[in-house]
Amino acid sequence: FYGLGQINAERICARLGFYPNIRFHQLTEPDLLAMAKELSAYTIDDEKRQIMRDNLNRKRIAGTYSGRRHAMGYPIRGQRTKRNAQTAKRLNRVFRRGYATDAVSEFSSGTWYRYELSTKYCLSRDF
Repeated sequence: FYGLGQINAERICARLGFYPNIRFHQLTEPDLLAMAKELSAYTIDDEKRQIMRDNLNRKRIAGTYSGRRHAMGYPIRGQRTKRNAQTAKRLNRVFRRGYATDAVSEFSSGTWYRYELSTKYCLSRDF
């Protein structure tokens, strides 16, 4: 399950008395009910994803450094960007749509002159 992890999965198996390498189809109906009761105490799957999304949106709205880096698709934790930032750009691309801060949305796309031609940022050429 998303958000559970290896250690918590092993703890749940030990608490319920399962062999750690047991297959899902080998579990009986009472075992499944006991596992469902145990998993109800954890935040997993959609709830966990929603919490992570809310945390990222909070950082973007607040305008923190990491929120701006998420919005632009750059590495968050100080990695270099001259080379090998492709992984971060690929992973952060998922969350970029519609959550950029004002500064990021205006200048990061490379077409900032198209937003407001009447402002001081417009180019003098006709488009």
